[in-house]
Amino acid sequence: MFRPFISLAISLNFWHIVAAIKHGTIGYGINMYHPWCCYACSDALSSVYLNCTDFSSEEHDDGMSMKLLKKRMDMGKDISGTTSDECYASNEPYQQTLSYCISSHCDAEKLLYEKQNKCFQSLNRIGPEGPSLQQSLPLTAPGQELEEDAEWLNTTMLVNEAYWKSDRGTIEQFETIEKDHVTFS
Repeated sequence: MFRPFISLAISLNFWHIVAAIKHGTIGYGINMYHPWCCYACSDALSSVYLNCTDFSSEEHDDGMSMKLLKKRMDMGKDISGTTSDECYASNEPYQQTLSYCISSHCDAEKLLYEKQNKCFQSLNRIGPEGPSLQQSLPLTAPGQELEEDAEWLNTTMLVNEAYWKSDRGTIEQFETIEKDHVTFS
């Protein structure tokens, strides 16, 4: 009695998923934050200032999107800094910390080097014309981990492992939930 209805429901769900894949939704055709190990590295460095971060109050009128960071200083005053893509691209501690994080965490997840390198080049603010992941690695492994509340990245460091793990889990769960949303909606 319910067999035709179950078959119809399965058939409609199948076509719903096919449409999602064809047009792209998260989990079906669009993979946000892949590979997760790589994007968690970028996120783990997103809140630190670099030695080239601009703290001037001038407005930027170049039309480029700049990363605006807002922090609370000990003196109780708000201070904001803008870190441009050029700043990230030219900052050796940032490039080496990002590359080491991607290499060490993604190797542990057995991600192929080619995928690690592609992700690094998409996140390093230079692009494919810049150095490879391998070329950006520090000569010696960093020995000090960023504090959880670190504000500055002045030397090559390990990313904060607790922050990396938390972010890695969050972005994986986000995509899983979005995929389930498409599947069961």
